[in-house]
Amino acid sequence: MKFKKTGLLFVITIAAAAAIYYFEFVQKERTKNEQEISNTVFKLKSDDINYLQIQSHSQLKNQMVTLQKTEKGWQLSDPLQDSADESVVVELLKLFSEQKMQNVENQNIKNLSEFGLDMPVATYIWKNNQGASEKIQIGSQKNFEGLSFAKLNDDPQIRIVQSAWLAKSEQNLTYYREKRHYRENLSTLSKIKIKSINDEFSLEKKDNLWFSSKFPDYILDQNKVRQMIKDFSEATIQDYISEGDPSEKEKTEKGILHAPVKIEFENNNNIWSSELNLNEKDKSLYALTSRPTFLIKLDISRWEKFANITLDSLRDRTFLMTFSITDVQKIYTKINAKETEFNNENKTWLLKSKLPQDTEFLPIQAEKFLDEVHNLEISEFIEPEIEKKFEGKNMIILKSSNDDLLFQLNWGPLLKMKFRGLEKEVFLARTQLSKHIFVIDKTKLDDLNIDRVFKKIEVKAADKLSDKLLDKSSENQTTEKVHQ
Repeated sequence: MKFKKTGLLFVITIAAAAAIYYFEFVQKERTKNEQEISNTVFKLKSDDINYLQIQSHSQLKNQMVTLQKTEKGWQLSDPLQDSADESVVVELLKLFSEQKMQNVENQNIKNLSEFGLDMPVATYIWKNNQGASEKIQIGSQKNFEGLSFAKLNDDPQIRIVQSAWLAKSEQNLTYYREKRHYRENLSTLSKIKIKSINDEFSLEKKDNLWFSSKFPDYILDQNKVRQMIKDFSEATIQDYISEGDPSEKEKTEKGILHAPVKIEFENNNNIWSSELNLNEKDKSLYALTSRPTFLIKLDISRWEKFANITLDSLRDRTFLMTFSITDVQKIYTKINAKETEFNNENKTWLLKSKLPQDTEFLPIQAEKFLDEVHNLEISEFIEPEIEKKFEGKNMIILKSSNDDLLFQLNWGPLLKMKFRGLEKEVFLARTQLSKHIFVIDKTKLDDLNIDRVFKKIEVKAADKLSDKLLDKSSENQTTEKVHQ
């Protein structure tokens, strides 16, 4: 009987503790969350919103922007039909959904002019896919903290909201429009044509790799090609100048009547093009696009890259310089007739050739030398007739522990050549991976500096004096023998 009473008392205690926990913590937390929700401007879930209208009625601007969410994403439907900047709309909804508001105490709701709400300067209307809608009006007046007064739906209560509500309503139409230069899916591109100030070339894609149709033996750096495409497509539109095909007068004024740069992207047999030029008069980069046809102003910082793009700049400059650095166990160099050899034994580089006088060998510098050889790139490609000048008396040979040849670079002689109007000192070079000759800048090979592996030993003054006395003594002994 005593056991049953103890058990019942235990159950009652647990139940009481659970009730206290619920009312003290769970219910308090729930009430707190409900209060926070009631203090937010948005009552609708931002993910469910599919319609947003922003009206500005300030003295400087009278504009209405309507955005609707479709299967293609957010679209502008008023004052014109166009793709919207998806990131801007999503950021806008996120910003407003997190905004808190507070009530104005002791307010005189009959005098709305006191808050600038008799003639609101901005109105936001949003709807969700269930048909629910909400409206917020922003007044022209601000409180002492620079915050705006607002009315939510038909509630007479005056609220205080962040100044972002007023600031966003004052944005121009371009702020909400698509800002990508090229709007289609880049993964479906099949052909590209580029006309720049320095070159004109075309590329095609096969098995997800880009190649030059005119020079199919050129090996292109796929990362560089993809970056070039991305740069062209994502160049930021700063302003829409006109819709549709502009007049020749406008083309002339903007400098695109005979634009020096043109790009064409082919996507599922549809061709999109853009003609670009830098207008020196107003220091702006203009472009005329097709599908859709827009005269636009682009981010001027992209001009240098667009104007100077060449097929040569897209070529892979590492494919003839590739080897597995971890497999290298033996290094041999012959530079200006001076030979150096060192091997990796038990993870330590050891010198195998003769140590120069008054020097010591630095294994860590041998490791750095190997790293820099591994990072070498082709500086320039050359025409076949220049290949006849190649000598290749200087060399670097890298081998495995089994004497397998991993990499061999030969270079020489030193030449002065012009590339894109600039004269450079270069070496003709070749690796064992191809018979083709290319060019490496003299500065790159000078920077390798094989002599870095040797450190000059500082001889102490006492040692120098001792050596001097020994030399003098030897000299005196020789003199005495001559006299005898």
